Amino acid sequence: MSQETRSDSESVQAAVEEIVKSGVGVADRVAGLIGRAAAQAQESGKDLVGVARGAVTGAVDAVKSEQGTERARMFEEVIHGLGQGFSL
Repeated sequence: MSQETRSDSESVQAAVEEIVKSGVGVADRVAGLIGRAAAQAQESGKDLVGVARGAVTGAVDAVKSEQGTERARMFEEVIHGLGQGFSL
């Protein structure tokens, strides 16, 4: 993985973590973020794996402190947003 790809993944990770911690409009905001990141990755010839990896890692990091059903709900919202974002 190149440094550039790691940077892209890390920026998506940080953004998703912030979105999840806010708890507001998670699926929609993640979808918008992923849609933009995916478009940028495709335009620059990068693969989308770093975008997806960053989103999932950010979600996992953000929900570590949540309890049971809230953790699952937030993670589901991120995954839903991830799917929506890639379909834009």
